[in-house]
Amino acid sequence: MFGPMMDEIADRFNQAASVARQNGFDFDYAGHPDAPGGVSIQSCADGRIAASASTSQVRISDGLLLLLAGSAEVRIATGGSGDEFNAKLDALIKTILEGSHDRSDPELSGDAMYLASSAVAFVVYHELGHTQMARLTAEAGDQTSVEMKADIFAVHAMKETGYDMSGVDLVFDALQRAVPSGSMNHPSTTERAEIALRAGRGETLDGFME
Repeated sequence: MFGPMMDEIADRFNQAASVARQNGFDFDYAGHPDAPGGVSIQSCADGRIAASASTSQVRISDGLLLLLAGSAEVRIATGGSGDEFNAKLDALIKTILEGSHDRSDPELSGDAMYLASSAVAFVVYHELGHTQMARLTAEAGDQTSVEMKADIFAVHAMKETGYDMSGVDLVFDALQRAVPSGSMNHPSTTERAEIALRAGRGETLDGFME
């Protein structure tokens, strides 16, 4: 499931990047490491909830992919609120953090697949934002600013590639539950969610790239 999903995420990005290049913007292509300037997108056998990027590679852990897919399934099955939703999502996160979850690709319903694809696209495009900024601007600024810019890049990429914004909320909700203390390398999920929501509405965000 994740292979074809990530292939489509890369293909959509490359279509948008091709248009951007025609308009004078120098965007890297994704998923094609042998192409000039290409960035490979890979899932890795890692139970941690993690993603990373370099100038030539984006890596998404199985733990994070399974968290997003499982969260999408629970949200669709329960309506996304209430005691049943909270209990099932907390149980899912517990198994992932303990490493006791099933690492095989889950089979999702149509609605859950749609939501999971949106969430994974946001994560992939966030990391691609880092690769673009690292090459073009050396990711200038403090870490909070850098992460916010990558989130804004991801939101804009999702709009250009036709992904629904519902997955953005799922990502931040899942991360808030799984890592409530946050990361020393990232601003709080509350801050990130607010900026991403505003970017999705097309608001002007002072201090961040558009």
